Amino acid sequence: MRILVVEDEQAIAAFIVQGLTEAGYAVDLAADAAECLYWTEIAEYDLIVLDVMLPDQDGLTVCAELRQRGLRVPMLWSLHATPWTIAWPGSTAVPTIT
Repeated sequence: MRILVVEDEQAIAAFIVQGLTEAGYAVDLAADAAECLYWTEIAEYDLIVLDVMLPDQDGLTVCAELRQRGLRVPMLWSLHATPWTIAWPGSTAVPTIT
C-alpha cells in the first residue's frame, strides 16, 4: 500500500511517516498543497493523509481539486481540534473516526 502524507509541520510529518514506514507502508511526503498536487500527478496512492491547514492552500480545497481531477483515493485528514475524518471517493457526507 502506498500512502501520501501531506503535512507542513516537520515534527508531525516525521512522526506519521516513521509510524507508517515501520508498519510496512510505502510513504511519500508533501509539505504543501502544490507538492501534493505534483505527487498525485506522477504516482498512484491507496490513501492520502491530508493536513487541513497547509501554508499555501487549505486541505479541504486540495481535496476538492483532487476530486475534480478524477482522483478517487480515500483521504484521511485532521481538522486539528476535532477527530480524524475520512473523505470516501465520490462521497458528499463525510463519516468521522472517533
